[in-house]
Amino acid sequence: MPSVDAYDKIILIYPLWWHTLPKAVENFLRSCDLTGKKIYPIVTHGGGGFGESVDALKSLTRADIAEPLDIYSSDIPASRQIVSEWFQATTTKKF
Repeated sequence: MPSVDAYDKIILIYPLWWHTLPKAVENFLRSCDLTGKKIYPIVTHGGGGFGESVDALKSLTRADIAEPLDIYSSDIPASRQIVSEWFQATTTKKF
């Protein structure tokens, strides 16, 4: 597993799996110390939005979780511009 120590911001892209995080993503999060880092979640789904996955991110990490972006599965091929605009807007907000 690569180290995330050198990064302050982490873009985490994952599919919604039964309204929450997939187990592989949970295992990754458990294996990393993300204290003080900012996670930008991008969630792909078939109709469930980001479900309960953001709550799961908060319970598994001590990271600051940005407002998530959810992308419907059929919109994935055309989502490059959506992701770019979301990330630009999210990273320039003052919290």
